[in-house]
Amino acid sequence: MSITKKVVIRNKYGIHVRPSGLLAKEMRKFPDVSFEIDTKDGDGFRLVDGIMSLVSFELGCGKEILLRAIGDDAEAACESVGNMFGQDFEFEP
Repeated sequence: MSITKKVVIRNKYGIHVRPSGLLAKEMRKFPDVSFEIDTKDGDGFRLVDGIMSLVSFELGCGKEILLRAIGDDAEAACESVGNMFGQDFEFEP
């Protein structure tokens, strides 16, 4: 099963190392699901496999992405992780 969710980055500092760590931790709660991101920059969907891959997307505040979860628990995983991408993480970079 594959589920896609549109997400807008709300954290004023974007998805830097600290939020990437929290997102990666949440993704690990779904070991049978793989995650991909499309930044709509023409590269298409790319696999997310940890903190550094999240940071490499350079996701700034206001950036719209497509998050895709693939696997048996894709719906719950996409909802959970997608909601985190839209959070305003409360700490300074």
